[in-house]
Amino acid sequence: MRYPNEYVWLVFVSCMDLTLTWLILEGLEGEEINPVARFILEGLKGERANPFDNSILSLVGYGGLIVFKFCLILFVMLVCEILGRRSDESGRLLARVGVGISAIPMIVSFYLLITEVFQL
Repeated sequence: MRYPNEYVWLVFVSCMDLTLTWLILEGLEGEEINPVARFILEGLKGERANPFDNSILSLVGYGGLIVFKFCLILFVMLVCEILGRRSDESGRLLARVGVGISAIPMIVSFYLLITEVFQL
């Protein structure tokens, strides 16, 4: 692994995003605005929005969201490793950009939670 510090932050930020998403959706009865995540979560509400109901892709709900999120993390890590073999600086930059992009939903979710809980 070329960028273990960046990968730890990527996993941490992604786990925080999943946790805060769960808190907002379940604790505050919020809505998911990401259409891909909403598509994955539809199974929890009993809706048959998933066209792959009879296949391996029928993993929906929070379990499906976790699998999806960690597949994205794995993809970013693989691309960083491949790019890092050609240019160490570019691979590190991509890993850091991935952390930054993954932090955006976490920051927004944290802001929404704070403002809702403290009625700001």
